[in-house]
Amino acid sequence: MVSEEHQDTKADVQVKMMSHNTLYSLANALGILSMITAVSYHIISVNAETMSKDYVEEN
Repeated sequence: MVSEEHQDTKADVQVKMMSHNTLYSLANALGILSMITAVSYHIISVNAETMSKDYVEEN
């Protein structure tokens, strides 16, 4: 039998939901971050050869 001191009741747990504004801000921030990551990846992958230290320009 569990003592009264250690009983876990659901009434003690308070769960707060995210506000719409917080969720909106989080979604926008993560969306912007993902777009910056995708664009940066493509810029680096397309220009990888010219960005390397061993690149020699052909005439």
